[in-house]
Amino acid sequence: MPNDISDTTSRVHPILSKTRLPYGREINNRLVKAALYEHSSYLFGGPPTDAHYTLYQRWGHENWGMIITGNVQVSKRHGGLGRDVLVPEIFTDDALKPFRHWASVIHGEVGLTPVDKSHRPLAILQLCHTGRQSPTIIGGRWPFDPALAPSPVPLNLNPSGGISLISYAMGILMFPTPREMTLKDIDEAVDEFVRGCQLAAETGFDGAELHASHGYLIAQFMSPKSNHRTDEYAHPLAFLKRVLTAIREPGVVPKDFVLGIKLNAADYVDKSAAASSATTDADHVLDHFKQVVTWGLVDFIEVSGGDYEHPDFMMTPSKSPRQAMFADFSRRAMKEIPHLPSQNRPRPLILLTGGLKTAELLTSALAQNHADLLGLGRLSVVCPNLPSILAKYLPEPTSSPLNIPDGLIPDIERPQFRLSPLADIERIITGFLERTLESIPRIIRPEFPKLLGAGMSVARFTVLLRSVGYGKERISYPGEGLGAIMRMWLWTAPSPAKSRSATGRWFVLLLIPVIMTLLWRVIN
Repeated sequence: MPNDISDTTSRVHPILSKTRLPYGREINNRLVKAALYEHSSYLFGGPPTDAHYTLYQRWGHENWGMIITGNVQVSKRHGGLGRDVLVPEIFTDDALKPFRHWASVIHGEVGLTPVDKSHRPLAILQLCHTGRQSPTIIGGRWPFDPALAPSPVPLNLNPSGGISLISYAMGILMFPTPREMTLKDIDEAVDEFVRGCQLAAETGFDGAELHASHGYLIAQFMSPKSNHRTDEYAHPLAFLKRVLTAIREPGVVPKDFVLGIKLNAADYVDKSAAASSATTDADHVLDHFKQVVTWGLVDFIEVSGGDYEHPDFMMTPSKSPRQAMFADFSRRAMKEIPHLPSQNRPRPLILLTGGLKTAELLTSALAQNHADLLGLGRLSVVCPNLPSILAKYLPEPTSSPLNIPDGLIPDIERPQFRLSPLADIERIITGFLERTLESIPRIIRPEFPKLLGAGMSVARFTVLLRSVGYGKERISYPGEGLGAIMRMWLWTAPSPAKSRSATGRWFVLLLIPVIMTLLWRVIN
């Protein structure tokens, strides 16, 4: 790997080896705590809270190479589903103080035993603008006030069949047809991302990652489904390039400021297509990927959206269009980018996030040159001390077999929880509620998300996040089905001094299941 610091890593396992980013910063190892849905700020958004501090203090002391925060929204009027961290509108000392503390926590400077400077992880703030996926009310706008988007293309709230009258009405209320962004709106959005990076730089973060996937604003400009413009921003990468260029302007942020972007391979997949179309989809994302590399503006590109299930995954036909395209793209990207011009800088590093569930898969991804950095999301929740475990048990020679005791690294598919004494009662109550909802005629029944698979899993891992900071990730019971959803939402952070009324907060909580359903339909 061209960015390796070989003179200091020749006797360590590749996972634990150092590497250097194009703009000069070093990463102590290849393990990256990927961004997660945290849902830990105030209901209508605000600064980081004690929930963030306890959580990141745990990660900050466990030898991660880089730690990426969850979504930090750059636009107060375009929040997500509540409890988002927001970039403050005015950079006063009081507004910046929570972010300075957050950066210190991530760097391991807070705690009984501060982390030595030479072992500190890089602290990266993930910046996001939700665009047309921002709901009214909880997203920061009044009902019927449309969100901004590249083009006035409404969300498809009914991609898979019928929808009840109540859910349809709530969709119109929460997600009106977005307003096409004027050139002034685009200027302001660019400035918002720049201010987000300046916030990161001024408060001690090492860099920022721009969220360019999951259907958020940058991804909306990149997709022909949501970008029907005929001006200069009709080009799918014009908005992204302008944002990156503005951030790299001299004097905006330090020269060695770490700048990354997140792409999701699944955003490029036609979900109705057969797996045989994977090569075409991979061509599309690879073209965007290669153009970004040639700009020479970023330090790393995160690629998510697939599942790295076994060592030969990248060469094995996949069982879905999304997995097949992810396999094809990941293999070709690492093969082709070393030959691309990158403005006289080393190429950006590739951060692979998706299904890296075991030490064997982590080792395989590096050994087969499928990635430079290894992104871990849910595994970082059930095993926040993973880097410390690997540092203790990984052998020096890469050919030696791994010898990690059973049980040290949990199975994220079947994490073990200590059942709450009230778990049985909770199951009875939530089961009754689910059956009651199912008994309502479909045409008027609010369409709650199917509390199965990824939907329930997201809720459970979000609840688990709150216990990581207290060292209880192995024993906390996050609930099941509707219980997990309720545990995730019926949680309160300390109220800010100038918050909306408690009545208003709980009114919004009643609307949240409907909002979740509508977004769930769009994303899935």
